[in-house]
Amino acid sequence: MKIIVITGGCGLLGWEFANTLAQENNKICILDNSSKKIKFRKKNNNKSNIFFYNCDITKKKNVNDVITKIIKTNKKIDILINNACVNYSPKNKGKSDSNSFINFNMQRFNKEIDVGLKGAIICSQIVGKFMLKFKKGSIIFSELP
Repeated sequence: MKIIVITGGCGLLGWEFANTLAQENNKICILDNSSKKIKFRKKNNNKSNIFFYNCDITKKKNVNDVITKIIKTNKKIDILINNACVNYSPKNKGKSDSNSFINFNMQRFNKEIDVGLKGAIICSQIVGKFMLKFKKGSIIFSELP
């Protein structure tokens, strides 16, 4: 059994990763910053090997606290899947075309970089420190802005 941490695990792709890997009897630790999504996924989850942690991956202390808790409970992390991103609908819903590339504002761009890139680096540094200590582990980047 592998201990697998998935950032953004309550989103569409992250949830697919979680369920697929849980079917192989791995222990899945989902990090997500949306209490609403966590509550929804918990309610609709029938697997006993998926665990949820509310975590803002852009905050190094928050990540360190959650990862330390996971390590204390499981003694290791085998795999980190950096999957978190900002979910903006690419569809124009008739209100404006603010989701188009031409109108993509810098505030949204900075949020994408904070979550998708900086968050992935923060998680990789913290989890990587433990992986080096145990001399094994894999880090996967599935989402980058």
